[in-house]
Order: sequence, then C-alpha cells, then structure tokens
Amino acid sequence: MDLVTDTMTSLGDIFSSLGSCLGDGVDGVVTLLTPDSVVQLIFILLGILLATYLTLCALYHGIRGLYTFTLPWLLSKVSKPKLKEKYGPWAVVTGSTQGIGREYALALAKQGLNVVLISRNKQELENVSNEIKDLHKVDTATIVADFSEAGDIGKIVKKVKGLNHEIGVVVNNVGMMGPGYNMLGDMDKKVVKELLTVNMLPVTMFCHAFLPDMAKRGKGAVINISSVAGLVPVPFLAVYSATQHYISAFTQAIAQEYQGSGVVIQEVDPCQVDNASNKCLISCTSMLAPSPAAYVNSAVKTIGYNNRTCGYWLHSLMMTLLLNMTPTVFSSLVIWCCSKSQYKATVSNNNNNVVANGKKSPPPPQQPPQPAAAQQQQAKPAPTPAVQEKK
Repeated sequence: MDLVTDTMTSLGDIFSSLGSCLGDGVDGVVTLLTPDSVVQLIFILLGILLATYLTLCALYHGIRGLYTFTLPWLLSKVSKPKLKEKYGPWAVVTGSTQGIGREYALALAKQGLNVVLISRNKQELENVSNEIKDLHKVDTATIVADFSEAGDIGKIVKKVKGLNHEIGVVVNNVGMMGPGYNMLGDMDKKVVKELLTVNMLPVTMFCHAFLPDMAKRGKGAVINISSVAGLVPVPFLAVYSATQHYISAFTQAIAQEYQGSGVVIQEVDPCQVDNASNKCLISCTSMLAPSPAAYVNSAVKTIGYNNRTCGYWLHSLMMTLLLNMTPTVFSSLVIWCCSKSQYKATVSNNNNNVVANGKKSPPPPQQPPQPAAAQQQQAKPAPTPAVQEKK
C-alpha cells in the first residue's frame, strides 16, 4: 500500500512539473507572438530555414561531387576503365584536331577504342591520326568535314555510317564561339548564322543517327560538349550562350527519353580551358583554366557516373557555389560583371592600334568573314575579333 501511495505521489509530482513547464512554454510562446517580437520570430524562422536549406544543398552537392570525381579517381588506381568492352569498339570525335576534342580522341584511344576523327583540316587530321596509332596502337579513320554548311552535315553522317563500324562512343565536340565577347548588333550576319549551324545541328544529327543503334545493342555513350555558358544567360555572348542552352536542354531531354536503354548520355560543361581559342579572354591561373589534357583527363573519368558535369572539379565547385548556394540576384550580378570585363578586354584588344598621342591609326582593310571552324581552335583573323571555337 505504501508502494502504491509513493508511486502515485511521484506521478503527481511529474505531472505537476510537466504542467508547470507547459505553462511556462505557453507563456513563452505567447510572449514571442506579441507585436514587439513578431518580426524577430520571423527572422529567426527564416534563418533556420535558410541554414537548413544551405546545409542540405552542401551535403547533396558534396556527395555528388565525391561520386563524380573522387570515386572514379580512386577506382582508376585499382583497375583501368574498360570503356571498349562497356560501350563498343569505335569512338567518333568531332572537332578532333585541337583542344578538348583532340584530347578526348587521345584519351579514348588510350583505353583501347578505335577512333573516327572528324575535322576540316586534312593535315591536322593526319597528324592526330598518326599520333594515336603510334602511342596507342589502335585503328583510326579520318573524315575531312566543315560543319558550317547545314546541307553538308547529313553527308558527314552518311560518311561515318558508311565506314560500317560499330560506334560505341560519340563525342559531339565541334562548335564555335564566334568573335568572342561582343554586342549582338556588332556581329557579322554570316557569323551569327554559322554559330547557330555549327553549334546546334551537328550534335542533333549525330545523336539522331547513332542513338537508335546504341539503344538496340543496349550499350553506348554519347558525350555532348557544351559550356558553362549554357547554364546561365551570358551578356555579350548572347548567340553562343543560347546555342549552349540548346545543347543542355537537348541532352537532358534525350537522356530521359533513353533512360533504361543502357546508353549513357552525358552533358559536359567546361569553364575556361587554356588553349589557343582563349586568346581574347582574360588569362587565368592553370588551376582555374587547366590545359585541355588535364581537363579531359578529369572529364573522361566521369563517364557513366554523372549525366551532367562541368568535367573538372574546380569548375563544378565554382558553378555549384554560384548557382546553388547564392541568391539569383547575386549570381546574375557576378555573371554580368565577369562578362562586362571580358567585353572590355576584347574591345581593348581590338583597339590596340591607338597611338601614344591618343589618335587612332587608320583601321586595317576589311576582309570577308572567315568560315566557321569545325574543331576547337581559333580561326584565322577576321575584321571583328578572331572567330574561335567554344572548347
């Protein structure tokens, strides 16, 4: 009986304490909700929500980054990737004589794939072909092609198909940047048309031609090289940026269409890479602007691990912080400032004929616009800033 009495007394004390706490809690909540502290409460809640959101974003992107870059790097130390067995014996690389395209061709050949090289310069094609054969002992095929004529793109596709090779990997790298950072109205009309043709038609038609065969076999990989300019609108690079947005939307859409088919469809969005096509851009350190070889060495390891990547860990980190961890107003301001500075650098580069007394020397004679480049490298000088490749 004493035990029951003691137990009931203890329970009574507990409930009394709880009631007191609840009463104090209610009083506290009521105090917080008074007119003098509502604003404070709102800011506290918003702060908690923002901190939670940023924490979850950082956790998600951190795990994604580790899976995209660190895991493939660790696995490559244990065993070599078997892309030939996984995707097929032949690779096609457009714009394959310079920059990123050339390095993709070399990297895939290093892993045992035979390579079809497509570019407009016959001699450079032969040089890359011989280099691949000497270094990696694989077969190559070369196709001389200029992608600036829309009517010729279908013929180029037919030439590739006419080789009767089993195409396991397609790297759609061909593209052009045009005259660099410039006002739309200052661009030559022909260059604008070539930008639209070279940057959008080849990637579309090559995917249309080779994806169905890959899906039937249940294996293959399509790698569409775009740009960080396809992640955000870039002033003074309007046409080029718009074409990269097309590549991005197109790649993500077909990746969903062919989901479960066994075909890897990847969008790669490089930031600045240190090659000859960047002569009009503000120079960066080797870490921010890696060499094409260093960039591709990183990007090729991400095949099959992420269907959308900047290809290089620092580029991915910068774009993640800019687009996912900062307010849109701030990120837009950063992009505007960077584009404006690049535009000023381009204008300054083109006005270097200003003499010491402030008078301009006579402008050079006008030349007809140069044809669009079909590989990732700067074209010959034109009256506007040199036409250059996007990669």
